[in-house]
Amino acid sequence: MAKDYNTFTDVSTGDVYTAAAHNLLLENVENYRVPPSCRLERATGQVVYDASTATIVWDQEAWDTDTMHDLSTNQDRITIKTAGIYLVVGAVRYTAGISDDASITILENGTLVVRDEGGPANTAGGRTVSVMLNLAVNDYLQMQVYQNNSANTSRTTTSGTFFSAVWLGQAS
Repeated sequence: MAKDYNTFTDVSTGDVYTAAAHNLLLENVENYRVPPSCRLERATGQVVYDASTATIVWDQEAWDTDTMHDLSTNQDRITIKTAGIYLVVGAVRYTAGISDDASITILENGTLVVRDEGGPANTAGGRTVSVMLNLAVNDYLQMQVYQNNSANTSRTTTSGTFFSAVWLGQAS
C-alpha cells in the first residue's frame, strides 16, 4: 500500500488548527520516520551458469515497509508503491572459484539502468552497484548477474547477495 505524503497550505493569523490537519501532519511524520523501503535476500544460493545472465529470484525479505515485494508473485521484482526518488543498491557474492569477468545490472521496467562489470571476481568475490532513480507508482526493478570463467563452470550466489530500494523523498 502506498504511503501518502500530504501537502499543506500556508496558514494565516486566526486560522484554526484542526484535528484533521494534525492527523495529516502526524501521517507525514510517521511516513518520513519509516520511509518506503525493502531489502531482498537469497536464503539459498542461485546458480549462475557460465557465460550466462541470470535474473535473481528473491526468496527472503529482510524488511519491506511498503509491500514492494511479493514472495509468491514476481519474486524477481521490487515494485514501487510510493512515487519519488529512490536509492537502489544491489550486490552479488559468489562461491569460491575463478571468474574471468562478472557483472551486475539493475533494470527499470525491463530496461538497463546501470551495470557494473569487470573481472576477475576471484574466490568468494562479487560486485556491487548503486543508483538513484526517480520512480513512479508500479515501476519495477530487477537485478541481473553475469559470470564467465575459463573453467566453464557454474557459480552459485552466496550470503551477502541482496537488492534494496530506499525512498529518499518526493521528486520536485
